[in-house]
Formats: sequence, C-alpha cells, structure tokens
Amino acid sequence: MKNKKTVFFIIIAVLAVVAIAIYVTTRMNRPTKDLSSISATQSTDKKYSIGESYDNHGLIVTVDKCEKCDDKEKYPEVAAGNDLIRVHISMKNTTKESVPVAKYAFKCYADSRTLTEKDLYAEDKLTEGDSLSPDRIEDGYLYYEVPKGAKLELEYFPNVVTIFGHSVIYNLTY
Repeated sequence: MKNKKTVFFIIIAVLAVVAIAIYVTTRMNRPTKDLSSISATQSTDKKYSIGESYDNHGLIVTVDKCEKCDDKEKYPEVAAGNDLIRVHISMKNTTKESVPVAKYAFKCYADSRTLTEKDLYAEDKLTEGDSLSPDRIEDGYLYYEVPKGAKLELEYFPNVVTIFGHSVIYNLTY
C-alpha cells in the first residue's frame, strides 16, 4: 500500500511540474503589447516620389533626393554606360520607444533587376544597423551603380526585424 501512495505522489508531482512548465512557456511567448491593430499583410499600390514620406507605425521614412555623383576625384569610376548615384534617406522616430533602422531595409532596382549597393568609403552613408531613439532622426546616403536610362525604384521593407507593415516603392530620378 505504501508503494502505491509513493507512485501516486510521484505522478502528481510530475504532472504539476509539466503544468508549470507549460504555463511559463505560454506566458513567455505572448507579446507584451496589444498588437491587434497592426496588420502584417497590408498592401498598397501607391508608389512614392522623391520627397514623399511613408509612416511605418511611427517611423517616418523619406527619400529626400537622388543625384548623380560626377566628382571623379571623390568617387570611383563606373563601367561604361553606367552612372554612380546616391540616394539620400531620412528616418524619424515619432514613437515612444527605440526602433531598429538599417540600410538593409532598402533595395534598389534598375528595370526590375536588383542592384547591389556600391561598397565605397563615404562618411555620409546610411547606417549599417542601429537603434533609433524616440524623437531622433537618422539620415544618410546609399550609393548604387546604375545603367544609364534605366527605370529606377527603391523598395523599403518596413522593418527587417519584425513582420509588421508592408514594403513600399519609391520612384527614383536623377
């Protein structure tokens, strides 16, 4: 009889530990904020122009200008038939929390083909990746070698860390 009581208490203890583990796991995986108002599958047909701002849940993104880099002393040579351009981007955090920002949230296309950002030393480049505090602004340039006469677009992926928001496209001209 004593053996049956011991087995019974061991089974109860194991079930209690499993129940506690399940409870703790489900509490840890729940978001700390109510995110029900944010849609992960929004879509838009709007294409933005230079100077227009996009509000991604409090992170205001603006493509301020796109210009050709002509200074041969300052910039490297590019292949025949190509231009070197730089795109100025500014991001302002209007939320009450820090948000991640990075140049990796942007992709440039020439006639629908992906371009690789030009890897060159420039003090005015957009940050590799950082956290932007509330009421702060991050700005800088992205550099691309583009075919002359190509249709250029810059796609912004709202947040490379979370799934919230949707990508938007800026038409580029220089």
